[in-house]
Amino acid sequence: MIGRRELLKGAGAALVGMGPARSLAATRVVPSYTVLRDITAGTPPEVLRAVLETFERQGLPVTCLVTLDAPGAGRLSADSPVIDVLTQVAGAAPGLVEIAPHVHELATLSSYFQARQAAEAVAQLKALLGDAAAAIPIRSIACDTPQQAQSPQGLRGAGLHTELLLPEESGPLRSERWLDGTVRFLGGRVLTLDDARQAYWESDTERSQVLWTLSMAQLAGDAPAQLSTKAAVFASQALAAEAVRGLAHLTLSEAQLRDDYGYRRDLLLHLVTRSANSPAFQALTTELDARGIAHSYSLVPEGAGGADGIRLKLIPGHDQGKAGRGVRLSDTSVGSAQSIVLQPGAGAFRGLSAENALVLPARLLADPESIYALEQDQEEIEDKVLLVDADRVHRGVLRTALLRGLEQRLARPGRRTIALPTALERLLPQSPYIGHHRRTERFREGAGRMVEAVAPAERAALMEDARCAWRYFSTWTNPVTGLCPATVYNGKGGRRLHEAVTMWDVGSHINALIAAHDLGLIGAAEFQARSARIMPQIVGRRYNGRLLPQGWIRTDRSRWGTRDFDACDAGRLLAALYALENHPAAKARPSDIVQAYDLAAVIQAGEIQNVTDGVFHSSYGSHCAHYAAHAFRIWGFDARSPYEVMRGRSSADGQMALIEASGLIGPLGAEPLLLEAVELGMSPESAYLADLLFAAQLEEYEETGRLKCVSECPIDREPWFLYSGLQLDADGRRWATDTVNGHARHRSEAFADANAVISSKAAYLWAAWRPHPHSQRLLEYVRARARQKVGFSPGIYEADDRAMPDYSDINTNAIILQAIAYKVINTSA
Repeated sequence: MIGRRELLKGAGAALVGMGPARSLAATRVVPSYTVLRDITAGTPPEVLRAVLETFERQGLPVTCLVTLDAPGAGRLSADSPVIDVLTQVAGAAPGLVEIAPHVHELATLSSYFQARQAAEAVAQLKALLGDAAAAIPIRSIACDTPQQAQSPQGLRGAGLHTELLLPEESGPLRSERWLDGTVRFLGGRVLTLDDARQAYWESDTERSQVLWTLSMAQLAGDAPAQLSTKAAVFASQALAAEAVRGLAHLTLSEAQLRDDYGYRRDLLLHLVTRSANSPAFQALTTELDARGIAHSYSLVPEGAGGADGIRLKLIPGHDQGKAGRGVRLSDTSVGSAQSIVLQPGAGAFRGLSAENALVLPARLLADPESIYALEQDQEEIEDKVLLVDADRVHRGVLRTALLRGLEQRLARPGRRTIALPTALERLLPQSPYIGHHRRTERFREGAGRMVEAVAPAERAALMEDARCAWRYFSTWTNPVTGLCPATVYNGKGGRRLHEAVTMWDVGSHINALIAAHDLGLIGAAEFQARSARIMPQIVGRRYNGRLLPQGWIRTDRSRWGTRDFDACDAGRLLAALYALENHPAAKARPSDIVQAYDLAAVIQAGEIQNVTDGVFHSSYGSHCAHYAAHAFRIWGFDARSPYEVMRGRSSADGQMALIEASGLIGPLGAEPLLLEAVELGMSPESAYLADLLFAAQLEEYEETGRLKCVSECPIDREPWFLYSGLQLDADGRRWATDTVNGHARHRSEAFADANAVISSKAAYLWAAWRPHPHSQRLLEYVRARARQKVGFSPGIYEADDRAMPDYSDINTNAIILQAIAYKVINTSA
């Protein structure tokens, strides 16, 4: 049978090009992994030393899992005796003692935050190991086993090849090989040192592999001398089983040496030159192309080299250079996001940084000594980045030495060269959320906040738009209740008024009155009279001892409506009432109404609750929960938002957390993101999501010629109301719909395509908040098609470029009035 020594000898021969590794499957060797977990700041150092030194003397490989910040034990520091033990024993027995971080929640995180947590954990552990870190590579990571584990992504960028999902109790061991080459172990047997004979002599050698875990928390109660004896028995039994039972003891990272995992080590070659016409650069790239050696290159300024590292723009996608053609990447100095940093030297950090930059250690080849040394290198498991200053490879003998060194490396089994764009697919996490973030960052790099004065001709057109929108209210407001119908059809088929309005609709009506006054469409007396008639209709209804705004009320009957409560609709009402309370021309003072509401009773642990038939349920399932929380807070209520996940994080981490939180809710539309801007002042969360949505709409137009302007919108056919937006948890740009009743057929692509609407009010909101040629394009498109004699059509169907004739609604016209007032008054100021 082949034990570990023979296995690694064969694998080592393969790695240095002396022949293929012997197949484990063919020789029926059963790899065995011993894992020592629960090493924390609270671990007695003498106990840890007793176990590890005994294993080291016996020659039993072990992987040590270190928890950097364990509850109850505190945080490990560089001067901890536990770190001293680990560095001393691992340094004395390289290859026998492996050290790996244990990040409890890693497998529950999204792909982006897996990559971030893994990179940070490795960097922190290296920092603790200090100078010893260079001789103790960190190639494995462990985490707890959740009920539903996420796929491992982005670990390879941090130099990690193996992941262990720790079992809490013994169970079957299985392993998985993922597309990026990462090997994940799940399960295994939980042991104590007393279980060695049972474990090794009763193990099922028909299995392809076995894994044992020992907990330092359970061993800490024994005296060091007693533990040394037990550890010696354990190790001797293990090694005896290696000879008799066919076990081959390995560390976790050595799993990659097994033939059946097919692990490939990538060689990434990047050249820098001061000019693409440099003779040395051209000669080298010609030779590389002729040999089919994929590479990338970038231009650097005169006087610059690679010694300080270079930053390249991130270009995810397929490798144009894998057939041996060089791929040019652009040097960038525009922030860290979406970039690759090639950093000469081992470095303290590798992987996805807090700025969303992929940091890779690189070996700089810029002089004869470093180039000739390439041929003498021993092979390693890690991917390697070679950074070549091509202009300094100006002599033929240097070029020959470099090419010979490259070809020697590539002749070794499992080693290949690929260009950076292809490598990114293996080194970086992949998810729809990350794609949205990259698109938004590209947009933000090139689009500043433009605030332009409104030209006289455009101002005149906007005022005509405002008069058209105001005619909806002047025509359809009930003179008794002061309320206006939610929707109106007034065409050849007759007249139909939808007389039930929500508190969202009433809030829109109040905001329309404010905008109409500020634009000079109505005088102060009319503004005051119209506002005063609305106030008695919104005093609320008491149910189960709580006085709350009603879910909806009739516009043709006084104070008649439902007893339910909608948190989002109430938020819009509160925002409008606050604006009215503080408007200099208003006489109505709605603060008495608001203070009479029992709003504190519907806030539980900061979450505003909806109330249906007396039953509470959270408002967090809607994008308007953030807007509502903002509105509640201006009245003094302590309300929280599902969007508020950015605090305490780096900019990129906060943005990614926000995208993920938003993606869990549903399609993202313009409302209420942009309403927050014109009514309450834009929060950082809504400002970022607005840029994300605008960037996607702009990209859609630039790539396909299709206009997209998504929001919630009434339509003139069944199902009568749509929520349209960008589906954040889908790849690319998926424009999705949903409805109030949530039928599955209303979420299909066919339904979305047939009912896609360019929202009229969203177009005006974009023109107000994000002055941009594309915003103006949307506004002019809507103005030409949706403006009617009395109010605006809610939108234009994309499928046939048709508006909804003779059909209009309260929210479209109110929000158009608000947007015009915001744009005209702000730019005038």
